[in-house]
Amino acid sequence: MAGFNLQGIHVYEREPGTQVHRLVKTYPAMRLSANGQEVYIQHGRYWTAGGQPIKSKDLPDWVASEVIKCSPQALAECGIHVGVKEPVVVEPKQPEVEVQV
Repeated sequence: MAGFNLQGIHVYEREPGTQVHRLVKTYPAMRLSANGQEVYIQHGRYWTAGGQPIKSKDLPDWVASEVIKCSPQALAECGIHVGVKEPVVVEPKQPEVEVQV
């Protein structure tokens, strides 16, 4: 399982022989905050701002009320499937913009 990584949310590769960089993969993450605390969601797990995994039983009480404010689609992109009667299908996103560096 992949670990927490905010630096690698967007992965680009350069086309050989060019200066064209293309987005090839994404690792979506979500930040929840309340009462001066932060919890991140990525790869279907909850994380501290320092990158340590948090077990569901150890989550602060406010996290549940923040999660229910999120759309099932956004949560599914981060690997969390809650309160969904039917599976949410998350299609891979194709980059729309070409980035040249």
